[in-house]
Amino acid sequence: MVAAPPYAYLVKGAITEVSVVWLRKTFHALVPSVLAEAALLPLMVGATLAVSSAFVLELTAAAPVGVWLVELCALIALVGALLASIALRRRLRLIVEAVDATWAPFVIYDRDDRLILSNERYRQALQIPAEYLAPGTSYADIARRTLSPWVPSDRLEFEIARRCAFLRAATGLPTDRRYPDGVWMRVTKSRTKSGANVGIAVDVSEFYALKASLQAQVQRFTALGNSAPVGICQIDESRQVRFVNSALLAMLGVADGEAMVRCRDTFVSGGQRFVGFPMLLEHLEAVADQADVELKLPAQARTFLVKTARVSFPAPDDPVAQSVVEHERILIFVDITDRKRAEEKIRYLAMHDMLTGAGNRAAFAKAIEQAAEDVAETSPLTLIAIDLDRFKPVNDTHGHAAGDEVLKQLAERIRTALAPSMSLYRMGGDEFTIICRPDGMPHRHKFARALLAAIEQPFRLGDKEITLSASIGLSVMPSDTDNAQTLLHYADLASYRAKHAGGARICLFSEGLLATVDPQRMLEFELQDALTRENFEIVYQPQFAAEGGIPVGVEAYVRWRRKRSGALLKPAEFIQSADKFELIDKLDFLVLERTIAAYGAAMRQPRCPRALAVNVAGASLQRAEFAERVVQILAKNAVPPDRLVIELSETDAIRLTDTLAASIRSLAERGVRFMLDDFGSGSTSFKVIAQLPLAGIKVDVRFACNGSLKDRQRLQAVMRSMADIAHRLGITPVASGVECEDGLSLLASYGFTVFQGHLFGPVGAHIPTGLIAAPVGADTGAARLDGMAPAAGETAPPAYDAIAGDALSDADEGASEVGEDWLPGEPAPAIIRENTAGM
Repeated sequence: MVAAPPYAYLVKGAITEVSVVWLRKTFHALVPSVLAEAALLPLMVGATLAVSSAFVLELTAAAPVGVWLVELCALIALVGALLASIALRRRLRLIVEAVDATWAPFVIYDRDDRLILSNERYRQALQIPAEYLAPGTSYADIARRTLSPWVPSDRLEFEIARRCAFLRAATGLPTDRRYPDGVWMRVTKSRTKSGANVGIAVDVSEFYALKASLQAQVQRFTALGNSAPVGICQIDESRQVRFVNSALLAMLGVADGEAMVRCRDTFVSGGQRFVGFPMLLEHLEAVADQADVELKLPAQARTFLVKTARVSFPAPDDPVAQSVVEHERILIFVDITDRKRAEEKIRYLAMHDMLTGAGNRAAFAKAIEQAAEDVAETSPLTLIAIDLDRFKPVNDTHGHAAGDEVLKQLAERIRTALAPSMSLYRMGGDEFTIICRPDGMPHRHKFARALLAAIEQPFRLGDKEITLSASIGLSVMPSDTDNAQTLLHYADLASYRAKHAGGARICLFSEGLLATVDPQRMLEFELQDALTRENFEIVYQPQFAAEGGIPVGVEAYVRWRRKRSGALLKPAEFIQSADKFELIDKLDFLVLERTIAAYGAAMRQPRCPRALAVNVAGASLQRAEFAERVVQILAKNAVPPDRLVIELSETDAIRLTDTLAASIRSLAERGVRFMLDDFGSGSTSFKVIAQLPLAGIKVDVRFACNGSLKDRQRLQAVMRSMADIAHRLGITPVASGVECEDGLSLLASYGFTVFQGHLFGPVGAHIPTGLIAAPVGADTGAARLDGMAPAAGETAPPAYDAIAGDALSDADEGASEVGEDWLPGEPAPAIIRENTAGM
């Protein structure tokens, strides 16, 4: 036998050792675990034994063929092991790469909870370095390194123990965890048959984000619903309440939605009654097509307006929402209790007198027309007019509060005496009417006597007693007339007749009464009655200079609304009658007292007009006490005398007497200013202008707008001359009746410096203060004249100080003051338009 060379033994031994070491390192690298090493152990032991056996046989000089056969087998085994290891290494690399490539964290622990294998996503989720995930590391250590940065120290061990228990249990049931990076994972732990623990996590952060978004939307919807001032209730298709806000619970007086459904309150809608909320829902569903449903809850004394809105959802089996199914309804309850009460109050106030509670003129007009429709010969309608006698002294002596109390007691007395078919109305002041409808009317004379006796009973005001009487007039339909308004007029005539006869009596209308009534006498009586009751209205019209939109003056006009007809009369319709009946001085003093008092109050406002113009009749000026009374009125209201401008008509000025001149001069010396009104429209006397201490003349420019073109040109030339005369006398020319812009520009070129008329807006019930838009619908009227150059050959118009003292300088100051509150280009405040009646 040929012996093998010595180096052959060394080579074989080296090959065997290197093969074994390479296999060990390869499998440790691919499957770094005790399980991998245990799997390779039989193969490596077999190969080692085969090689060892070959060496033993060879050393013991065994048969050469057997030795080499054993060695060959051993080498084949080693080569096979190498090839198997290479194939296994490739497979294991693919598995590891696949595990690392998956987006879900993956980990395997052995039966003792030591790490076997994990992927990169698992490390990223734990946010710890890779060296902390070495094979063989216990789960408790990994959990401590993961949780310690963000779990409080007092809860760290508890949280580690809880997670270790979950790992050991490995039930396969999912649990959601929030990792340090804010990511939510749904983790499952499962045991293999060999005891290994396989953990898989799924990222459910999007689910939690969607859940948080939905919760936020629900919270916003709930907060919005609970903060809404209306009641909201959401009902599904089976009439189950899904949502109810706190406002509706408060409206219905229940604690929650269940209590609302169980409540047995009665609801009233459309005249029908519904007991309980479910019955109400059935009704609302039946009338869902109606826009609004008015609902009353008597137990709470509340009224609601219920609005219904339908909510549409996609069909459950149609994810793309191509078909829509209406499932739910939203009921919106608007509490209109306060609005209903306000409407009822408004309706009441619109038809009732606030002081006495009796019906007012509007209610009377409606009631008398309705009652007249049911009149017949067998069932007549009686109207009773009641007018207290000598009531004004009650107000003058005891005050208006006492007078109001008397009226309230009077109304209550009358109501107590009325039958159900009668109605009481207050027509104004101390005048009342009673409509006695055909059904159930007692004997009219007997009732009127009882009524008069009740009125004459003393009225108690604290510790005082006041006794009054009344004049009562009666008219009957259809025997007297078949017209409701005429019936009222006849009852008034009868009461006037009773009052004219001394009062405290009853008068029944008859045809003979019409023949005895003198219209002029009736007018005089009405004027006297109006003066007694101060039943006149004052309106104001502003006067503008050419320097801006602030009125430099304001003129007061008196209006008289006739008591029964309600017609509003202008001065031209009653001033002459007042003068004829020697009532003009009473009227003038009444107007002076009221206008000066109103002006004194307006002076406390910024930019109050610098002058108050009041028309006074010559007959009043000629009274010896006129000047002193005017001064007293000015002092009482703290109005400087130079703020008052008394306008005297041209007709009265022509009849100038020594008494009239003395009165004018007396007031002028104290600062009161005078102006000649309607200059040039009557018998003009230039001597009067020279004699009287006038501050200006007023020209009604409308007289120059009539006639032929030639006549108008002549009259316009006269107006230019009037303005020129005023300038030469050092007084102010005022143009009244300005109604168009072209005329305004023309008048300014003539030399007129103050303007008034309907171009600047209608008259108002209050003294205008501040800026006024003038003219209406165009540029700012007088403000537009600011800076306008005078006509060729003329001098600039003088300042307005002749009529309003330092009004021009104040207007300049006002213009600078306006700049602080009103910028050019912005609309100026509109004039007060409370009364559109003409002058």
